[in-house]
Amino acid sequence: MLSVENQSNVHTDEPLTGAAAAAHAELARSQAVVDGFFAGIGPWTACYGRRMLAFFGVLRGQEVLICRARVRLTVSGADRRWVFRTKSFVAGMVSLSGSTDEPQRLVRRILAGESVEALDGLRLRLATDDRAGIYIEPPQHLHEEGLQTGRRLSVLVVAGGMLPPSISQPDLDWELKAAREPFDSIGDLLSHLGLGPRLGQRSTIEVVAGTPVEVLHDSGVDGSAAKLGLWLPAPLVRADARLGYRVLSKGGVIDRGTLDATQLTWTVEGSINVGRARITVPPAAIVNSIAVYADQAHHSYWFGDPRASQNPRIAVFDAIDPGLELLRAYLLPASLKSGVQHQFEAAVAWVLWAYGLSVVQTDRADQAKDGPDVVAVAPAGGHVIVECTTGLLKAENKLAKLCRRVITIRDRLAAAGLSQIPVLPVLVTSLPRTEVAAELDAAAESAVLVLTRENLVAALNEIQLYPDGDRVFARGQEALRVAVEELAQRRRTDDS
Repeated sequence: MLSVENQSNVHTDEPLTGAAAAAHAELARSQAVVDGFFAGIGPWTACYGRRMLAFFGVLRGQEVLICRARVRLTVSGADRRWVFRTKSFVAGMVSLSGSTDEPQRLVRRILAGESVEALDGLRLRLATDDRAGIYIEPPQHLHEEGLQTGRRLSVLVVAGGMLPPSISQPDLDWELKAAREPFDSIGDLLSHLGLGPRLGQRSTIEVVAGTPVEVLHDSGVDGSAAKLGLWLPAPLVRADARLGYRVLSKGGVIDRGTLDATQLTWTVEGSINVGRARITVPPAAIVNSIAVYADQAHHSYWFGDPRASQNPRIAVFDAIDPGLELLRAYLLPASLKSGVQHQFEAAVAWVLWAYGLSVVQTDRADQAKDGPDVVAVAPAGGHVIVECTTGLLKAENKLAKLCRRVITIRDRLAAAGLSQIPVLPVLVTSLPRTEVAAELDAAAESAVLVLTRENLVAALNEIQLYPDGDRVFARGQEALRVAVEELAQRRRTDDS
């Protein structure tokens, strides 16, 4: 267990002047940002029973210059202690012991340029250089990765200097292959540590605070009754929790309200308090339930009656695929056996159609095999050009092919005097986001929206809603805009 000593900032009796005064002021500002981040999650910090530090860095004697590290705060999980060494590098995972404010004290010390004791006598310090000092990014309490699944995810990033020159590939990958506990590549090692699949250009340490309160996944609609549930870790106060809800019928919201803690029936399941309630809804209603704690929304979840739908397209589809069993199997394949790729493409087309877009699969004709997997058109005319893959984004040149096809389609529209028609390129993969994270920057750089397995799961929940293809198209445009802007922001940070 790692324990951070409680050391205060260095004080001096002499007044600071010039560069020293500026550095002191910058440190105070940065540490205020850290304190503000932890104050933002303070009302539910007590529920984070697992506080895990994972790191990868360059070994310098008994000191580790951090290249990438993350403190992950979650409700549950087993404590881990693991260290990995090669001649030049070291990585590890260790639980933070002590009080709940220990992650905050650790980050404050890292910001001050100090080292912190880890495991096996190792001390961790963020790498710095003459070009770049330690910089703290503005905290995000609604990180995009969490929003993909309707969850509040708080992220704080502290960046240091450029990565040391010894971090070069393929040398690094082959040193990892030669280890007693071999890894195929740095991406393989980082994924094992839960640090994502790639290193950035600068050394970083992150704090990631998970979603503390959630809507129960067994919430659902059964005829005229909606069953709602709240998942609340035991350290949190029931009185500060509530369930918001919106009831949708025939394309509009017909009811909305909140169930306070006193209106829920509570049971204790292990270390979790579970609150349940029922409300009356029209047949085939769709319910959007929101888990709220300390007046903050933490999880938004959609559900409906699996036997009924307000989406007429789903009602029709159910006559062909009762219970949407084939759709789910094709859209979320469990294996990559023969024929899965074509089934996956068909399922993506079915979902787009259920959302209210007009869809065609041109590549089904033998003479049109070079066309996009799916072309979908929103009612207002926006075109969605879709490439599907059950693997990585660049496999079989999927990303490059999509970019080339979109250029051709835009050129043809412009030649016809229709350049005002928006074209949205979308690459859909059945893999989870973590497995394609290393390729997301390339997609954003090409202005391509990437949808992963998490998005497909969310889509299956939402297609029961009355279809609105224009709203779906606008959401796609906004998601792409955010991805492109986040890439630009990261590069500005790396260059600063």
